[in-house]
Amino acid sequence: MTRLHFDQIINLGHLISFGTFIVTLLAISWWQSNFQTKTEERLKASELAREQYVPMINDIVAIHGVTNQQVSNINTILIGMQKTNQEQTEAISLIRERLSYLEANSKDMPK
Repeated sequence: MTRLHFDQIINLGHLISFGTFIVTLLAISWWQSNFQTKTEERLKASELAREQYVPMINDIVAIHGVTNQQVSNINTILIGMQKTNQEQTEAISLIRERLSYLEANSKDMPK
């Protein structure tokens, strides 16, 4: 019975493909562990910040007598300011588009 023989180049190609697959798996594993470590560090930092700043904020609120209604009013004002800024940015973008359109069309017009 005759046995199939593959060309050595084909075998080398298979080995290279397999090696690339292994290197890719190792790189993904390293990236995942690195990402997880950084995420855990960020969570710890945010928890420490919360533990440090929340009591300070509560003390400031208690000293100045800030009520939930006042905080809600400030929040409403800030949301309104954000919407106004967004509307102004959109209006400025529209004006820029129209000016560039007019500039492009004015070059075509005879003087």
